[in-house]
Amino acid sequence: MNKILALIIALGLSGSLFGSDNRSAPNVFSSGSTISSSQMNENFNFLASKARVKTVNCDSGETIADAINEGFNYLKISGTCDGGIMVYNFDPSPFGMSISDLPNKPVSHLIIKGADANRGAKIVKGSMNSNVMKNSYLQLIDLTFNDKIYVNNESSLELFNVKYEVLIDGTSLELEASRNSHLTIENSSIHGRVGVGNNSSLDFKNSSLNCDPNNWTCLSLSNNSSGELDNISFYNGENLNETINVSMKSSLYIENLYLSGTIRVSQGSALDADNINIDCTTSNSQMGCMWVDYHSFLSLGDSNVTSLSSPSLSIQWNSMGYLQNANISRSDGNTPHVELGGLSSVQINGDAHSINVSCFDLSLARDQSDSNPSSLNPSCVHNN
Repeated sequence: MNKILALIIALGLSGSLFGSDNRSAPNVFSSGSTISSSQMNENFNFLASKARVKTVNCDSGETIADAINEGFNYLKISGTCDGGIMVYNFDPSPFGMSISDLPNKPVSHLIIKGADANRGAKIVKGSMNSNVMKNSYLQLIDLTFNDKIYVNNESSLELFNVKYEVLIDGTSLELEASRNSHLTIENSSIHGRVGVGNNSSLDFKNSSLNCDPNNWTCLSLSNNSSGELDNISFYNGENLNETINVSMKSSLYIENLYLSGTIRVSQGSALDADNINIDCTTSNSQMGCMWVDYHSFLSLGDSNVTSLSSPSLSIQWNSMGYLQNANISRSDGNTPHVELGGLSSVQINGDAHSINVSCFDLSLARDQSDSNPSSLNPSCVHNN
């Protein structure tokens, strides 16, 4: 039901379902709108009247491209299908043509659902990479996707129970959304880097991310982007410089995460994390598990962070940290556990688990914990 509701809302935001039909949804929603059940039902009925369903058996010679050209926008595929899927809005009238004149018909909203068990239906490399662009929407369900896909220009991609793994020689392993676009990933496995940038957003739940050791990061948000992670498993993240990177005025909320790797929050960005465990004792990084720098903010609650031989948490250059029931430690038994520098600050609340804090460059540390008080370096004491 959630998948249907997501499509109805996407339908309301974009106003049309199929590129060759100019009828608009009866109710168009904007961010923050209050949506009534009657409005939702109207859009649901409109959606049902617009959906054109076709079964495509690619092993028998049928193709996704042919089904789209025939006017279908909900495809149930089986076998191994060619990729190069283009989902986009296009009006040919300024060029003196109609939709019927085009050899490959544009589709702005498309659902592809695998019909084979265990994500056995596959989409592989086509003549070009797949794209979702120009205020369009693509939903992939119950399948394996081995092509490379880009999402941009106010578009949306949703993956439900999908195995995404680019199997194209010489092509970087990436899934990217940019320029006011949205990416939803649920109950899926992703191989490679996930990148969200330029005012885009990410909703990532109950899934796994297998990092590409040839990339600098595994997950990145940049340029005013935002994201939410809930119950994500990372693999091979300890081999990267920064497993998660949040930069350039972006924000990320994380809940229920175990990470063997590192997190960096930088350039006016923010991280709000609850119930996470970070272990970077086997990481390649020499800078600890988490570093927050250049006017950035960290809120860390009910979490554990353990490094090998350097401060587990570093807050630098006019940045701030708020720790609530956080256990920050080092496996070598040395201190400090938290290091502040460049006019930065940290406030420690709740159970502080004897966190040792050192301060440099007029930085501030405040201990308001109610048990196991932290051990502030003398350089921090006069700031309390």
